[in-house]
Amino acid sequence: TFQQVIDGLRPKMLAGATATPWRGDGFDIDKALGTPVVQYGIADGLRKGFLSEVDYRLCADNVDWNLIQELSQHKYSLSQLNKRLILPTRDEQAVRIIRATFNDEHRRAGLVFCPSVVHAEAMAGMLRQYDFRAEAIFGEMEPRARELMMTRFRAGEIDLLTSVDLFNEGVDVPDVDTIVFMRATHSRRIFVQQLGRGLRLSKQKHKVVV
Repeated sequence: TFQQVIDGLRPKMLAGATATPWRGDGFDIDKALGTPVVQYGIADGLRKGFLSEVDYRLCADNVDWNLIQELSQHKYSLSQLNKRLILPTRDEQAVRIIRATFNDEHRRAGLVFCPSVVHAEAMAGMLRQYDFRAEAIFGEMEPRARELMMTRFRAGEIDLLTSVDLFNEGVDVPDVDTIVFMRATHSRRIFVQQLGRGLRLSKQKHKVVV
């Protein structure tokens, strides 16, 4: 769409800015705008103190996804398995880790990224069993209900929101101090967008735990 506009206007000068230069369709943005005049990445922002410090923790499980794919009667791809497969034992272990992190490190607000609406609702329910004020939020909700839930989250009435790609962009909640990835992604763009929800500076936090 942008290329059509550029071709139609044929501007004498052209400038552009983007927060996510890695496009899902593989298009090289340099072809439209030329070599970048300025590049300022997350690492630069962290060094300069413009972004919150990140405490990144990786929890490994013993799930052999390739074996599951081989055994799949429907020959699901890894992406399809990620959306369809809910592993209660793994999810409960993750919730225990989240609970311990909130207790020990005085976390205040978190976002949990899930692979599907069903999984987001299941995770919210499991979080509530561990005394979290947790709700699932997703794009199919009525806009008014979604706005109300975000208002409660910003006010500190909800500890954790579980979502499906809803917070990839355009949402500014600086007090988010915990990010949880319960989904797999091979997209650098999506990963950076979701990580970015916890990178905002706030007087209420000194780091974001991922």
